[in-house]
Amino acid sequence: MFFKKIFVAITAGFIFSIILSVIDCTPLSERNEDVLYYSFPALVAGGILYIIPLFLFLGIPISMILDFYLNKLKANNKARNYLLSVLFYTLGGVFVTLLLLLFIQGGRASSVSAFFAVLWSIIFASLLFLHISIAFEVIIRKFKNYLVTPEKFEFRVRSTLLEIFRWTYFLCIPFLCLI
Repeated sequence: MFFKKIFVAITAGFIFSIILSVIDCTPLSERNEDVLYYSFPALVAGGILYIIPLFLFLGIPISMILDFYLNKLKANNKARNYLLSVLFYTLGGVFVTLLLLLFIQGGRASSVSAFFAVLWSIIFASLLFLHISIAFEVIIRKFKNYLVTPEKFEFRVRSTLLEIFRWTYFLCIPFLCLI
């Protein structure tokens, strides 16, 4: 279960950093002279460096806590389980937002609009984590017959994660040189 959460956190962090980079990137036609703009690959690389550790060190523990309570409230109705998951992960996103504001700015937001911008982005990140986790569980369920034992599956996941780390490192080095 822990390796699944690591894979989900890395995938969600990568997708979230791409989405934030698309939002933050200024098109060439709108750029002003004598103003420094980061390129899209630099924004993605910077996002990966900051976002994936947040997903790993905040997202995984909070997700495991939320899943523990969701398993206690599990019902036979799939729609109810899904809505409870969305509600719990949304509340988890609110908790993470308040936790980050407490540690980063001493519990104060610079403005209400800044607070809501951070709040909505972290809620989106938590719901992205939830939906990637659900998709990963569906994929595992679909290919369950091809797996011999859980030990072999964990070995495959570990080797796949190592391969993802190698490729991520290999692909991020050129982006970091552009910064």
